[in-house]
Amino acid sequence: MSDNAVGAIAVFCIFGLPFVAIMVHRVLKHQERIAMIQHGFPVDADPRDTYRAMKMAQKLGMPPPVGDSAYLFYANARLQRGITTTFIGIAMVVGISFIGYHHGSFVPGPWLIGGLVPLFIGLAQVTGAVLSGAQIGGFGIGRGYTMPPPGPVPPNGMPPNAPPPPSGSPWGWRPGPTPGLDEPPKPPNRR
Repeated sequence: MSDNAVGAIAVFCIFGLPFVAIMVHRVLKHQERIAMIQHGFPVDADPRDTYRAMKMAQKLGMPPPVGDSAYLFYANARLQRGITTTFIGIAMVVGISFIGYHHGSFVPGPWLIGGLVPLFIGLAQVTGAVLSGAQIGGFGIGRGYTMPPPGPVPPNGMPPNAPPPPSGSPWGWRPGPTPGLDEPPKPPNRR
């Protein structure tokens, strides 16, 4: 094998495989979440997002968010971090670009990667936050932080604006209480 091939494989294994593993993990997690929704299992916000939102609210001296508002609160916090990282990356690109300035002309070089990496990481964070429901402006207060309380449940037990239950599916939504599991039998008393 040539030295170039070994180097290319090494670079791919060191830098590429972790990204491939993260992407596979996220795709499988998404598919699992969609399958749970399709089969009627309750799916809450990611507990890590709720914990992060509570910590962020504590830092800002705000009441801790609950439920879906915690997810939106964390998305807004992620948007703020993404914007900060993006502007840090822009400042680094501008600052580092003067390395390539010689005798009145600009010569780009590999040193610019030091500013381009945080720039694009910040842009990725901003994109992810906006796609998660974050809104630009009004961080944590007003828009995107609180959700209206749920309305009253009608007498028939069906929540308002709920889709009709699938016909014949044992996994669909059923009105009324959900029966619990039977208690397991007691072990024999041996002495």
